Amino acid sequence: MIDKKGVLFTAIDVDDLADLVATRLKSIIAQTVHENTPDEHITLTQASRIIGKTTRTVRNYIYEGKLKNYGTGIQRPRLSRKEVVELKKEMVNGRVPGI
Repeated sequence: MIDKKGVLFTAIDVDDLADLVATRLKSIIAQTVHENTPDEHITLTQASRIIGKTTRTVRNYIYEGKLKNYGTGIQRPRLSRKEVVELKKEMVNGRVPGI
């Protein structure tokens, strides 16, 4: 089928079209939810469990500027769960690039 502008359209089964649309919408929805989910602040211990490192190493990441402390002091740091998860994703063979 050719439309008024001369663009060729191919026939597609309704079920195939529905699957394509559903797949695309799932990724759009997942990205939107991720971007709009309120960030949660977690403890040093929770961050160390997520990253798989000791609390001392996580504290070093704070000193080095790899993670930001949202708490009221260094004694009881509060970290962004999103930032911790992103740092974990960046890790290669258990190490943060650049160390």
